[in-house]
Amino acid sequence: MPAIIFMAATALIFVVGCFAATRIIAGVEARKKLESEKSRKDEICAQLIQASRLACVGELAAGLSHEIGNLLQTILGNTELMMQSGSTEDLPAIKESALAAKKILSNLMDFARQQKMSFCSGDVRDVLETTLKIYARQLEFQNIKIMRDYDAVPDLRISESALQQVFLNAILNAQRAMPKGGKLFIAILRNDPWVSIIFRDTGVGIKKENMSELFKPFFTTWHDGHGLGLGVSSGIIKQHGGEISVSSEGEGRGAEVRIKLPLVFKEPVGDA
Repeated sequence: MPAIIFMAATALIFVVGCFAATRIIAGVEARKKLESEKSRKDEICAQLIQASRLACVGELAAGLSHEIGNLLQTILGNTELMMQSGSTEDLPAIKESALAAKKILSNLMDFARQQKMSFCSGDVRDVLETTLKIYARQLEFQNIKIMRDYDAVPDLRISESALQQVFLNAILNAQRAMPKGGKLFIAILRNDPWVSIIFRDTGVGIKKENMSELFKPFFTTWHDGHGLGLGVSSGIIKQHGGEISVSSEGEGRGAEVRIKLPLVFKEPVGDA
């Protein structure tokens, strides 16, 4: 009798052990699958961000070509005068123009460079001002006046390069909406538990029937647009634990992009 009990207990232990081992193996495989899916999702997100970034670089280059052309013309004109007169008094102007052109190209290269989205403590105001420097003179040429209103806010946990992408998309959309000039109001407001970054233009506005389509990939109302900007921006802001919205009172009444970032960063849940 004891032998039968022993054999039964041994069999039971073996069955339980096999079941437990199966569950462990299944759990490990499921975890590997989830990690693989997350890795793939992160890769796709990075590719979309870079695609949008490169599209923006093309738009920036087209917009800045006039400015760079003017700088080169200054360099060539002063060089010719210097060669004819033998004087060196035009050298400072030549150097200044060359450095300005170099700075423009350097900004474009920095922006185009693919960077992994890594989070660290950063100043939203500094990121915004750095982004504005890339395109501020082009806005001036188009007679667009920038109006600033910045609250004092603490450093936030952000990905600076990704956030720069979001800000630049908002600025480019506002610039397109004001082909004859206008005003771009940019505000940083603290409304606990959020920090809001607002871009409001006085441009052509958005048709009501287009409002629900704005964040869909490849949807654009601009003939030279790529339709990735707002969709990519939404994904970036969600990864920051924040929100982004666009509003407009209709055609001819401007538009507003409002970005909300949490004062206290929390890891996004699920697909967010």
